Amino acid sequence: MYDMQKLDIAKIERLIGKLKTVANPTRVEIIRLLSEKDTLSVTDIYKTINLSQAIVSHHLKALKDAGVLASTRKGKQIFYRVKYDKFEKLMDYVEQLNKDF
Repeated sequence: MYDMQKLDIAKIERLIGKLKTVANPTRVEIIRLLSEKDTLSVTDIYKTINLSQAIVSHHLKALKDAGVLASTRKGKQIFYRVKYDKFEKLMDYVEQLNKDF
């Protein structure tokens, strides 16, 4: 049994928020696409997955806010890439949880 006073509730809530963000099917597709191509513009992403620019931008912002993606502006274009160090850390934690349960 866990000692509730030793649990860092704020840390758990942040983790759950990040997991919810990454678990969205469209966001999983964006991460998969970026993992194959390394860096893509918003235009490249929305044309590849056949969704509107507004919807893709919404998902990219959520992933960036969760710390999974980074962006770089080049002129009028914004390019996104996976922040592998952060993403792998999140996946390692999930794998550890799976082993524990």
